[in-house]
Amino acid sequence: MEDRDLAFMLERCPVLEILVMMTSHSGVRLRLVSQSLRCVQLGFTYLEYIDVVDAPRLERIFQWEITSPSLCVKKHSSRIKIGRAPNLRMLGYLLPGEQELGITNTVIVAGSKENIVPSVQILAIELHFGVRDAVKKVSGFLRGFPNLETLHVQSVRVSEKSTGKVNLKFWQEGGPIKCVVEGMKKVFFYEFRGSKSEVAFLKFIAERGRVLEQMVVVVAIECFSSWDNVNAKLKPLASAK
Repeated sequence: MEDRDLAFMLERCPVLEILVMMTSHSGVRLRLVSQSLRCVQLGFTYLEYIDVVDAPRLERIFQWEITSPSLCVKKHSSRIKIGRAPNLRMLGYLLPGEQELGITNTVIVAGSKENIVPSVQILAIELHFGVRDAVKKVSGFLRGFPNLETLHVQSVRVSEKSTGKVNLKFWQEGGPIKCVVEGMKKVFFYEFRGSKSEVAFLKFIAERGRVLEQMVVVVAIECFSSWDNVNAKLKPLASAK
């Protein structure tokens, strides 16, 4: 489907509330200008960009099994740009390292302008913890959503050689992240493989989260020979202050 076809469809469907795109192998360029749209879902799709220009009723953007141009074209990532979407509550799965996040929505906070999306309460990310450049982008992503309450993290197996581990000091030196300190109540971590980078991230959340109520870690069972090994890997979290 061409860009103009999508734009034409949205323009001619003034009461459309749910838009689902599946199995598109051409580069999807989605520009959202809609007064009715509430939910956008993309799956098994080659995505170039999503540009939320003006969607006042939009509540959810959900993407899964997305192919980013960065996997095919060197130094070229897909983009998600969020403009006017005052009711956006849920966003995911974002791909730090493979997707660029742009926020054009400007909010006045303590007398200064910040580009944030204060309405988002649920965020999901898919992350290669063995790729340092991808992990480095996570803090910036989280800072864009200061009122985040629930975080879902899908740890992805790194097919290529690891490009550098990230330890707890890395997260601590990055400074406070408002949503982690003040708002995050629930964290769900999937496919935990026991890497030092994964443990460092979880420990940072556990130590800094003042209102954290629940942390659920789902292990990739094929990576552990016994539950004793799982407990040994997760033991550092028990000492989080």
